[in-house]
This record gives sequence, C-alpha cells and structure tokens, in this order.
Amino acid sequence: MKSELKKKIEQLSPVPQNQPAATSPPKQVARPVIPSISIKQAMAGNVAVSQTSEASEDTPKAELPSQEARFQTSDIKPISAESLETAWRSFADSIKSENMRLFSILTSNVPKLDGATKIVYPISNALQKEALQKVEATLMHHLQTALNTANVEIEIVVSENNESTKKAYTNEEKFAQMTLKNPALTSFKHHFMLDFV
Repeated sequence: MKSELKKKIEQLSPVPQNQPAATSPPKQVARPVIPSISIKQAMAGNVAVSQTSEASEDTPKAELPSQEARFQTSDIKPISAESLETAWRSFADSIKSENMRLFSILTSNVPKLDGATKIVYPISNALQKEALQKVEATLMHHLQTALNTANVEIEIVVSENNESTKKAYTNEEKFAQMTLKNPALTSFKHHFMLDFV
C-alpha cells in the first residue's frame, strides 16, 4: 500500500523526488486593476472612479488640493434669502421623521443673512442652541450643496428679548398684550364698566 502511494505521488509531482527543486524566483504576476473611489474626491463632490494598482506605486501621483485650497479657489457665490429659506426648510423636512424636536427648532424662526455668506439663526434658549450645534456640521454640508457654495458660515444666536414673545395664558396677560397693541381698549373697558379681568 505504501508503494502504491509512492508511485501515485511520483506521477503527480512535477519534480522528481531524487533531484532537489530548482530555486528560481517566482514570476511576478500583474495584479488586476481594481477601480476605487477616493474619499476626498467623494467629499468634494467629484465622484470619479480612479484606476489603481500595486505596480503603479512607483509612479508619482498628482496630489489632490487640500480642503482649504479648494475653498479658497471656489467662487464666492452670494446667497439669496429665498434660496437660503428653501434650503433650510428642505433640511428641516429631511429630519422631521427622525427628530421632531429639532424640526420645530429649525422651523420656529427664519434664518437671516449677514453679509454674503454668513447665516444668523436666532433661537430662544441655550437648550435649542445645544441641539443645533450637534447637527451644525450636517446642516452646513446640506446648505453648501444646496446653495452651490463652499463659503457658508452659521452663527446661532440666543435672542434676549424673550419677554416680548411670552405667550399669554391668563385673562389678565391676554388683556395686557391686547392693550399694548391697542391702548384704546383700557378706555373701552372703563367706559362700558367691563370687569372680565
């Protein structure tokens, strides 16, 4: 049985058992070219498939421009108030199903332009500011792509005039707010001797 096994091994082996194997360098097989996507290019919006292979590592590659250089060379496009409101609303609508609280924060006020590329968004308290700061990078990226400009800056401002926007709940508060708008109501109340307050 051992002899039959040896015969089969000798028949199958390419090098005879008596002679040592020749030490020739292994042939270098060209690896196939695998297309890949550059993450930097994808983030820049240039999703082009590049051809890479290990054999071409010796050839110098053209360096991609850094993010700062890309922003400096891009055209500064002025932002219109209408396009800003449309882009802002589209971002708010996109997160409505995921985060209703953030949706209400984004839709409670209208963003305002301060200069060509600075966006000022007023909010009413620090908790809202904290929630907006968590998604500020995503919001900025959405605005940059929607407005076709890389020069977008967002400033979140906590407004200090919360007293004027306080909601009136009681009859006295409602009457006080109405008299601020129309002072003739106090004389009307006294003339007809109304006592609903």
